[in-house]
Amino acid sequence: MILRAKGIVAGEDGQWIHFDYVPGEPDVRCLVVRPKEMPKYRVPCLVHCFGGGMVMGCPDMQLAELAGYCVALGCVVVAIQYRLLPKWQYPAAVNDVEAVPIYLREHAKELGISL
Repeated sequence: MILRAKGIVAGEDGQWIHFDYVPGEPDVRCLVVRPKEMPKYRVPCLVHCFGGGMVMGCPDMQLAELAGYCVALGCVVVAIQYRLLPKWQYPAAVNDVEAVPIYLREHAKELGISL
């Protein structure tokens, strides 16, 4: 979907789930959930940031919820795996969260999404 997909898994309710990377310094890991049957028109894209106060967690923890959004809303879900404290200092997480929507907006047409 975005760049360098690392394995695609079929979800239970008719969606594809995979990890991908948005280019950056360093690349930003994202969990992508998209409908198996992408329509010919561009679909909405939901950008998700998991909770955890920028010190713990990952998008994988909310996989069922994110897959549910994909099915219920008919959209692509991109969940950002931002860099966590204390290993990465401020503003690393903020930079990651900012980079993904910018990339998606700039490449929306080729990705088949609408922001």
